[in-house]
Amino acid sequence: MDDEKISLRISKEELQALDAYLDENPEHGSRSNLIKNAVRAYLNRDAQAGSDMIRGGGMTIRLPPYLKASVDALAETMYNSPEEYICDLIRRDLDADGQKARDVRDRAVFAATSGISP
Repeated sequence: MDDEKISLRISKEELQALDAYLDENPEHGSRSNLIKNAVRAYLNRDAQAGSDMIRGGGMTIRLPPYLKASVDALAETMYNSPEEYICDLIRRDLDADGQKARDVRDRAVFAATSGISP
């Protein structure tokens, strides 16, 4: 068998939720089988989405494939990269009206300090 064994620490509440889920969904089999399949699904999802992502400036933006293709095509005409194009779009949108940038900042501060989504 080529599988590797790992240890996983989760809270008592998470384990109870996992067991309750397995009780309601026995087709998943054991805890190990469910966790292994969940990790595989997560990695596969990210691998498929990876070609539709733009990473830069500490951010990752996921785009539908058609939109990613459009961004790539537009970026090739005037920018060094899709990341530079997206950053410029955001910068122009926020800088076009100083009030808009202040509103965005104020909503973010409100959300951060109140714990309530704006």
